[in-house]
Amino acid sequence: MLKHLALLLLVISFAFMSSRAAAADDSAPISLLLKQAHDQGITQCDAGIRDTFKLAAGADAANVRAVTDRVPGQDALKITAVYSQAGISTITDAVLIKAGSKCFIFATSTVSANESCTAYAAQSPEFTFESEIDGVVLTKNKGGAWMMLQPIGSGCSVHYKSDNLY
Repeated sequence: MLKHLALLLLVISFAFMSSRAAAADDSAPISLLLKQAHDQGITQCDAGIRDTFKLAAGADAANVRAVTDRVPGQDALKITAVYSQAGISTITDAVLIKAGSKCFIFATSTVSANESCTAYAAQSPEFTFESEIDGVVLTKNKGGAWMMLQPIGSGCSVHYKSDNLY
């Protein structure tokens, strides 16, 4: 009996240390976004939040702001995050929808790039050309995510759209 109790305590301690280590790996901006989702009762979307807001992970926490809105009558949450790093600003809107033990995330991100759209697209070879509409270039990757590039002066406004199940 004492052996079983010691083994149980060892397993619980290891699980606690593992969860603490995983949390310690999150950057301050990602931790902020996870906390906001958890505070709103969305707890099974952690992997999706990390993936959707991965660009924020490298940002200084002082350069990240997030607003959460509960979707009325739904088990869903909308997170709008604004973050900046190395002079590039990003705005990401994501709707997180709980579906049993899964999480759907519908996200759009807008990046303000200082370089031309041609130069920006050249850095993203995983996206292939789909079409062009009035100067806006639409590209898509194999995973189904869209990248739309719109020239703005000498820079580029880059819009990403993705829908994922986690």
